[in-house]
Amino acid sequence: MVAYADRDLAEVYTVSARGFTLARPGMAAEFTTLQRWLAEAAAFARLRARPFFRGFSAWKRFRVWWRAVRLGKMAAARAQLDGSLVVQVAPPAAERACSTRRPGRCSPAG
Repeated sequence: MVAYADRDLAEVYTVSARGFTLARPGMAAEFTTLQRWLAEAAAFARLRARPFFRGFSAWKRFRVWWRAVRLGKMAAARAQLDGSLVVQVAPPAAERACSTRRPGRCSPAG
């Protein structure tokens, strides 16, 4: 239940002794009998009791934390490597060929 001023007009639920009605602007109203709603609620509760779904919230938080730690470590390692690596740039291929195969035979133009 919400205060009248806080109501959300995008979805309006009404409850009666026969069931639930969902009304949305521009769409047909959906009615669910109380018996069907109770059956779906019981099925949902059984699913939530299964080990996978029961531990999903904690597992999800752990995975998000673990990924953040791993990415942080990788970023720190990358920054350390970028600061300490010396990159040797090879001379152009023509210059290498002249200096190693035929010293003194290549002209400066190529």
